[in-house]
Amino acid sequence: MKTPREILFHRHRSVESKLDAIRQETVVAVCNHRSVGKKPSAVRYNERISFWRELILPRPQAWAALAAVWVMILALKLSTHVPSHIVAGKSSMPPEVIAELQQQKHLYTELAGIPQLSDVKSSKPSLPRPRSARGVAKSLRSDST
Repeated sequence: MKTPREILFHRHRSVESKLDAIRQETVVAVCNHRSVGKKPSAVRYNERISFWRELILPRPQAWAALAAVWVMILALKLSTHVPSHIVAGKSSMPPEVIAELQQQKHLYTELAGIPQLSDVKSSKPSLPRPRSARGVAKSLRSDST
């Protein structure tokens, strides 16, 4: 006794060669379309676009939740903002400690053999100069020596 599958195969055996020809034509057309129609840079661009689409589009709820979390963090940061205090001139250390640290610094410079600079404090903090000004200053120093 024949199974239903064998009966169907027997009925459609005459069409099998036509189906094989259609299948081969389709495969050849698809392969030719891929190789002829696109440049390598266009293929890379399409791959990048598809990567981002696969990354972002499948889970819009997750991205929306992540954005909501960031908005909440930003809102909390702005609502509890405490301005930072810059303490440049004030020192919380007593003068004795500062004097002791200066003595240690002088001792280390003597031990290292570094000539001591004058203890004159400049009125302005030294700001970085443009590179062209650095080169001019360097050349002036080398000319004077």
